[in-house]
Amino acid sequence: TLMDAADWDLHRVLRAIHHNVLLSKLQDAHDLAMPTDCMQASEQVFADFESYTELLYRSAALLDVCRLHFEIGPQYPHKNLSRYTGHEDLDYRLLCYLAHKGIPSRYGNPPTGLEDRLHKELSIIRQKRYVAYFLINWKILKYARASDFFYVGRGSGANSLVAYLLFITDVDPLELDLYFERFINLYRRNPPDFDLDFSWQDRDEVLHYVFRRFPNVALLGTHVCYRHRSAVRELCKVMGIPREESDRLASIRGGHQQAEDGLGRMIEDYARRMQDMPAHHSIHAGGVLITDQSVLNYTACFRPPKGFPTAMMDMHDAEDLGFHKFDLLSQRGLAKIKDTLRGLGPV
Repeated sequence: TLMDAADWDLHRVLRAIHHNVLLSKLQDAHDLAMPTDCMQASEQVFADFESYTELLYRSAALLDVCRLHFEIGPQYPHKNLSRYTGHEDLDYRLLCYLAHKGIPSRYGNPPTGLEDRLHKELSIIRQKRYVAYFLINWKILKYARASDFFYVGRGSGANSLVAYLLFITDVDPLELDLYFERFINLYRRNPPDFDLDFSWQDRDEVLHYVFRRFPNVALLGTHVCYRHRSAVRELCKVMGIPREESDRLASIRGGHQQAEDGLGRMIEDYARRMQDMPAHHSIHAGGVLITDQSVLNYTACFRPPKGFPTAMMDMHDAEDLGFHKFDLLSQRGLAKIKDTLRGLGPV
């Protein structure tokens, strides 16, 4: 249903783009709405059903009892996997054990202030209910180390002593006097965020492990939206305009230069109306959701060519709904380092 009858022409154009056919070849079979399939003003509805007032009263009564409630906002519990071991107290004991176990490896003799800083961080992590989040990151990176995968933990998570002791990051926050509250504090609403970089050669294997290890996992999606150039090029395709002319029109932006002919001005108008409309679904660069229930309880998923289920929502929607993404990123620099060391052989 269209919001306004004036949107019907744009609807036809978008359906032609979707089906990759010329606008002149678009058929009704291509999910094309009728020009009359638009929202009606209440005055028009009352006029059309003037002889059937009982239907209007019943419809109004039905609408009055309809209620929609979405648990969106920081006042609601997050929807991530919140129990790593199955019990929150056991999770916290495990996190404390792992943190203290890492002290000899990281420091040898504990420096002054370590225990106070560690106690403060663990307390805040527990109060914010991020214990499982730390344990899941630890488990993923434990697998990476066992598999001889290079990785780098970066971002504001490097301010955390707990992350350093769990080998999530390799930056000593005590030596550099880093401020933990920049990463997590009791008044911060945004979830914590570790950026974990892997070699592009290893990242897919890490993802396969995550999908095997945890029951409810999906990659985070993203919505690719039209910009001026992409909208103009798609419009030119469905209107049968040659590539050379398409390139020329795509370089024109209102306010600097304007198309000279009627067709060009029409394409400019359509492109302006398509600006920021969703064009297609894609995959976030590294976001992964690990949820308490099936991801399908919260959103639909699609499967890109690699086969990983991917949520049909972006990072902003996910955060609003209470999901904390895990960032498992891919880069070539780590692969180059690993290849170089392999080429050097034993040292």
